[in-house]
Amino acid sequence: MENVFPILEVKGNHRDLGYTIGHRFQKEIQDRIRSRKENIPDYNEYLKKVDAYYQITKKYLPEIVEEIETMSEGSGVPVNDLFFHNCREIYNLFINSSENDHCTTVVSRNNNSVLVGHNEDWILEGIDDLYVLKATIGKTTILGLANNTLLPGDVAMANNHGLIQCINELNSDSGLGVPKNFVARAVLDCENIDEAINLIKSLSLASGFNHVLVQKEKIVNIEMAPSKISINNIKQNTFVHTNHFLSSELKNIETFRSKSSEIRYRKADKLLNNKKHNLNNIFSLLSDTSDNCESICRNETIASLVFSPKDKEIWICRGRPDRGKYLKYSF
Repeated sequence: MENVFPILEVKGNHRDLGYTIGHRFQKEIQDRIRSRKENIPDYNEYLKKVDAYYQITKKYLPEIVEEIETMSEGSGVPVNDLFFHNCREIYNLFINSSENDHCTTVVSRNNNSVLVGHNEDWILEGIDDLYVLKATIGKTTILGLANNTLLPGDVAMANNHGLIQCINELNSDSGLGVPKNFVARAVLDCENIDEAINLIKSLSLASGFNHVLVQKEKIVNIEMAPSKISINNIKQNTFVHTNHFLSSELKNIETFRSKSSEIRYRKADKLLNNKKHNLNNIFSLLSDTSDNCESICRNETIASLVFSPKDKEIWICRGRPDRGKYLKYSF
């Protein structure tokens, strides 16, 4: 049997999506919530903070809150516990540490097409949390990798409108607002990059990810923190993002930056070198191990994806791409 991720296909509305995810991964969600209760000090005190985030998120993103509510129903865990798990702003075990340092995204624009590559790095056992999701809600279908105890969106996915979103962790302070997991999920429902930007601008943010958004030949890099948003339209033909702020206006609020993030950024930028690349070039780049434990591909690389929007294809490898095989998925 090939080393592949499990696949979940869903059609319906937001409530259907949430319930189906919760029911399919009931054991995983129950085990995760049980583990959090056992390992987070003063868990119940943190849980009391959920309602304020819950209410502000429901105000801005009621349909995404519906997903977390029915995900709770399907999994049989209380909604506050599941919301807490999806709101890292309340408690993040790995904040400001090397264990929170993960993921590399690369983009190469070639004439009338573009290729997007993403390595998902996390703790090794996290590989069992990932699955391939294909979900159709109304006129929008999303496809890519998701985490089985979280809302879809915090890895790398695309939709049938040609919008690709790759997420990278950033380190800044947080405040009361819409949690970044919910923002990443909501972007996937957008039909184009401008709609995604307007959505993000309209929200009161609790913290932020780095969102690399690509559609047709357009590349936009968005970096977010509670008080500031940086939106950069990329003009050069290649682009790289890892786990530190690139925008000058946000660098001064960064709370942590790892050596690994800077090394991966420099190596990927050097390998891209503003040249045109094909699918195999991107596979090779994402498999680079030349910097040992700080390489683009390393022990913590639990998945790799390459998006070819012109062909409406996503290539996904379970585990390290230097040791595994990319398999093709399509809309």
